[in-house]
Amino acid sequence: MAANSNYGLKTQILANHNAAIFGSETYVATVELNPNIAYRLNEHVSVGAGVRVVYGEGKIRASTPLWINELPLPAAIAKPPGLNLKAWNDVGYGWKAGVSWQLNADHRLGLSYYSGVDLKLEG
Repeated sequence: MAANSNYGLKTQILANHNAAIFGSETYVATVELNPNIAYRLNEHVSVGAGVRVVYGEGKIRASTPLWINELPLPAAIAKPPGLNLKAWNDVGYGWKAGVSWQLNADHRLGLSYYSGVDLKLEG
């Protein structure tokens, strides 16, 4: 069994910063669990496979920067209040496989493949 994180990030800037319209608060985190199995075919070659179970969560919030209020917009156009917090979480599944070749006591060559995992970013 293996556990790791594929990616994660967190940013937070002042809500009135000029770039806040693109995201004043963002957060993404994942945890991946991999139950694996391997088999040694002979003294030089081993093969393995496993399941990928990935949990991901995140959120994003954007706000209207102060400069938007200084734009000469017609009164009929409402100035945007900014985006509310959007949050999501999901679990996705995939697989992986690999082979390793023991060249000698000190060197080993390996090749692996990881399938994609889709996380639905809805929320």
